Amino acid sequence: MKNKTDRHEFSDREIISALEKSMGRISMASQILGSSQEMLYKRIQKQPELKIALEGIRERELDAAEIKLQELIKKGEFQAIKFYLSTVGAPRGYGTEMILNMKGKIEADVNLANLSLEELKELERLTTKATDTETS
Repeated sequence: MKNKTDRHEFSDREIISALEKSMGRISMASQILGSSQEMLYKRIQKQPELKIALEGIRERELDAAEIKLQELIKKGEFQAIKFYLSTVGAPRGYGTEMILNMKGKIEADVNLANLSLEELKELERLTTKATDTETS
């Protein structure tokens, strides 16, 4: 007689429960079910309800992680502050990388972490000078 893993006959509720217990991690959910990751991926892709459930679980876990990050920021944890500024604050210039796109002629990924404060100021001055259209 075949068992559930041979027939892949898990109910949606069983799959969702495993996904919730695994915080949305497919590999762990498949272990909980005693099935293969491939089977679980296929079922989730095939059934919109499972895909929506997985997205919801991952969103809740992301929200929980963001709350923990905010708590660390409020405690003044330097690494948490640095991470937040380099990701969320990147559009305000807090990132560690800068992409230069000069009218399509030059595009480069630049690691600003290798530059000193003086070099960063000089780079800003040169960038401002190079992009100042009034003096052209």
